[in-house]
Amino acid sequence: MGKLDAVQPTYDLGGLKEPSGDELAKMQASDYILHARDGQLTKIPAQKATLPYDPFGHTQRVEIARAPDGAIYVNQTTIMSKSIDGGLTWQGYETCDHQNVRDGQLVSYDMVSPIQILSDGTFVGTRSQDKTPGQVEILVSRDEWRTREPVAEVGNPSGCPERFANTLCRLEDDTLLLPIESRYHWHRDPTYVHRSTDGGRTWSGPEGMDCGQTFLGGFCYENMIAPMASGKLLAVIRYHGPLMECWPVVNPKKVPQYKTVFLADSEDGGLTWHNLRPLTNVHGMCHGFGVGLSDGTAVVSHDHRYPPGTPSGKARVSRDEGATWEDEVYYLYHNSAQSGFSQSVVLDDDVILTVGAHSDCQEGITDYDAWTGRTTLTAIRWKLK
Repeated sequence: MGKLDAVQPTYDLGGLKEPSGDELAKMQASDYILHARDGQLTKIPAQKATLPYDPFGHTQRVEIARAPDGAIYVNQTTIMSKSIDGGLTWQGYETCDHQNVRDGQLVSYDMVSPIQILSDGTFVGTRSQDKTPGQVEILVSRDEWRTREPVAEVGNPSGCPERFANTLCRLEDDTLLLPIESRYHWHRDPTYVHRSTDGGRTWSGPEGMDCGQTFLGGFCYENMIAPMASGKLLAVIRYHGPLMECWPVVNPKKVPQYKTVFLADSEDGGLTWHNLRPLTNVHGMCHGFGVGLSDGTAVVSHDHRYPPGTPSGKARVSRDEGATWEDEVYYLYHNSAQSGFSQSVVLDDDVILTVGAHSDCQEGITDYDAWTGRTTLTAIRWKLK
């Protein structure tokens, strides 16, 4: 099986045209996913379950974490879903303070948070304030996110007037890494990684630009950090910057900038980052999430929200922790209007549990708000072939 050539378009992988919408719809309703490799499309057995419905759920609100006891939690908008059997069945409970809902409309997104769970069972998450968008608070919960209390505020090294906390990363020793986007349009939107070693109560970072490091420079959004088996960290990024000659993209005359999945590496626990590079080169394959398996394999799932290709959630595979990528693809989930974000955790025996968001809402298909309350989350248990 060959490696993917850097200039090969990152659709129609595995030597095959992408499956049709009808083929993917049949897959979505069945107990398998599809795998393209060496010119063959294979059905891979998968166990699937639908998560509890969130009336304010959205195709871009999926936050997953695994507790020390093995329970899995998925934070949506106002509903937390919990599974104690590896994602086979799910229970849901409300996490929304009802003062945030008025006349049937959600007026605050404070509870829509990335979460991690420390070794003592404490939940840690974030809150970006509506009234003070430059502020990012850290919240902790000891009742599975039903209630939360603020314990810290993460510094704002660039003085940016608007910031977004991205996906929290927890290392084995309970160190927390938090990438934060600075929506700072006159300064290339820098993203910084902040670190906590005391459960989120204090954070180090590039205060005054004299400690910590710029995460990846500018134009990096929706960042997450995936620990690999060797201890290396692989960052998965929605990169949205200008075209560069050294980074190929399909149809560059039609796409004035990237909106694709990029990667970067750290070998020092997230203190420094290097080797920013593209994983996808088709505009609209842009939001990704990575996990590391026990043998050094890296798996990155990503959406495919724009043509060319059929809307779907896909997964790419690297056998060397992200250095090179195989010419193969797994098709995980699909819906006719929108195949949204996904996140994954690795279970025993390297079983992957991926939760993917999708919607069949055709109304206002280009309107972000159209999918609110019209989103389904599907949990998929699967293994690499």
